[in-house]
Order: sequence, then C-alpha cells, then structure tokens
Amino acid sequence: MNFMIPGHTKFICDSCFGLIKIFYRKSKVNTVDDVASIVDNSTTVHLNASQHFLKGEGFQYYNFKDYFQKFKKIPNIQKYHHFYFTSQHSGVVFYKDKLEDSYKETTVRNFSFNFNTQPSIINIRPLSLKRQEELYKEITPYVDLPFRNITCPNPNEHITD
Repeated sequence: MNFMIPGHTKFICDSCFGLIKIFYRKSKVNTVDDVASIVDNSTTVHLNASQHFLKGEGFQYYNFKDYFQKFKKIPNIQKYHHFYFTSQHSGVVFYKDKLEDSYKETTVRNFSFNFNTQPSIINIRPLSLKRQEELYKEITPYVDLPFRNITCPNPNEHITD
C-alpha cells in the first residue's frame, strides 16, 4: 500500500520502511516495546532505529500550524521538487518542478521573524474514561494474556474513590 505523494515514492528516508512492514507481519506484537524491537531489528546494519518514549515523557508536540500561520503558502507546493532558500533573500523561497526549469520565487515572509522563538507546545490530553473503556473492550481480545495489563489495562480497575 502506497501512501506517498505521486512522484515522491523514491524518497531515500523511506528506503527501509518496507523492511519494517515485512518484519512486522512475521512478528508477534503485544506491546510498544515489541514494535520498537521490530523497527530496531528490521535491518541487519541497523538503518532503522526506533524512537521510544515511555508514556510520552521526553517528547513534546509543537503547534506548527499556528507558528507558520502568518507565512504565505506556495500554491500547489506538492508539484514542485526543487527548493532553496538563501540569507541574501530572507523570507523568499525559490522553487521549480524539473531540474531543467528556471526557478520561480515567492515571498513567504515579509515581516520580522525571531528564529530563536519556538512554536508553542501542545499539551497532551488524557483519554476520557469512556474512550479508555472502548479501547479496552476493542483491543483486549487481540493481546496475549500476560501483556493485557500493559497494553490495554482495564480503566475501571484503576479508579480510586
């Protein structure tokens, strides 16, 4: 199954993703640690490496949508394959479709911008009790018994008065 944008299917960063899929289909998966192990062992020379954070600790989600909202969008950006930026033309992006084409340019930022400012952090909301119960009911039958309390614990067992 291919979920990539047409014309971008040979992206080098995705070159070993298919090996993860093959190894995953042949493996028994009960926990997030199992998935991380599959990624780490999917190539013999360790080209794939998992990024695993316990319950989201050490990982933050940034609000890039608001961060870049003031920037001008490039229409039909998916059809272009070549881009460059230069400090001599701050706020301008140069782009073209094919190597032999001439670069077009557009101003995406015409305002002062502090490059040291990070996007705001999106706070992670815990799942509602109702959603936890739904997931428990739906997922439990597919998880081996010894791992059920790790992968899909019963939310009603953890309620304290």
